[in-house]
Amino acid sequence: MSNHPTSRARRAPAPRPADWYTAAARAEHEKHCDNCRTLTEESNARAAANGASIWRRDRKTLGLILDMRTEAVAA
Repeated sequence: MSNHPTSRARRAPAPRPADWYTAAARAEHEKHCDNCRTLTEESNARAAANGASIWRRDRKTLGLILDMRTEAVAA
């Protein structure tokens, strides 16, 4: 028997009104600012690629990838 209390899944904190305002203000600005919109899209793409890379690394580290073959790319 463990001395630790029963574990519970932690929920992300609810967004605060200041967070909503900031997100809304940023979205409104990006409607007309191509530079900021491009930077945000690039940042989101990098975050997604990094997350996928970490996911693959973790699965490989844990030995969960059974088939490491990749499909050939036609040149």
